Amino acid sequence: MFKEADDDVSKDQAAQLKGKLLKLFGRLSASQTLSSKNWSKDFETCCSVLSKAVELANERLRFASLKGEAAVNQAKSRVRMSLKPLITVVRKEYEKQGNEHVDEITLKVAECLAVADAILLTVSS
Repeated sequence: MFKEADDDVSKDQAAQLKGKLLKLFGRLSASQTLSSKNWSKDFETCCSVLSKAVELANERLRFASLKGEAAVNQAKSRVRMSLKPLITVVRKEYEKQGNEHVDEITLKVAECLAVADAILLTVSS
């Protein structure tokens, strides 16, 4: 999207539109996945939700860095507000399961949790 823009004005507009698009996708994915009952009990869904949240957080931070320090601080706050509840819900469900199920899916959820925790730690400092 940025590569196709010819001048600085077009690039700025593209960056603004892409930021708005990311926000809308975040809302859409949250409403679709979090509104379904018991999403946290299904490990595959947990992993999918966490992966998408991490991807969205990374993109939000990347685009905020194009706008300046104030935008980065605001993006960090939004990332914290979106990741913290997800991590809490998944961790609570994951800890309920304990070590009963140690398979590929639970390892993937643990890996997704670790990545999400790392991003949360980064934006919290």
